[in-house]
Amino acid sequence: MEYKNRFVYIRDKKPQVVSEAIFSPRTIILKAGDSLVDNGVINLVSGTYAVLHCEEITNISIVTAGTDSRVLTFYIEDKDEFLATVDAISSCGADLTISPQNIKLNSYAVSISEKLRDGIEIRIFDAKTDEDTVECPECGVANDWDPNMPYCMECGAALHHE
Repeated sequence: MEYKNRFVYIRDKKPQVVSEAIFSPRTIILKAGDSLVDNGVINLVSGTYAVLHCEEITNISIVTAGTDSRVLTFYIEDKDEFLATVDAISSCGADLTISPQNIKLNSYAVSISEKLRDGIEIRIFDAKTDEDTVECPECGVANDWDPNMPYCMECGAALHHE
């Protein structure tokens, strides 16, 4: 897939412009012109724990698996190109955890990666937007509101329902 608009790949706080992405059942290959970007081959089979995305900010965060887990971020300026990329990743593998998130996507992805580095695997939840949820003021995770459990299930911060 060729990108006509801005697509930035961020790994280890290093941004790189991408002009083309090649999707296969096992990998995503990111190119800038005729060459690969640094660390531009992403293993979707054994190297990916989850793919989180937020349509509102046209951002995709790939959380890598294992004790050296990190977050690989795609910022895709054009909404149509963003949606096509999410669809392409979704069609790459049936075993991928692909989850829509809210605008706190990056902090959620980082917290998942930190837990993986500590050897703790967690279940990924899609962000909720209905009125029976409350967003954690600390980590941004959407929690089902329960007055008997007014604490974030992710980080333990106190929740306040409006």
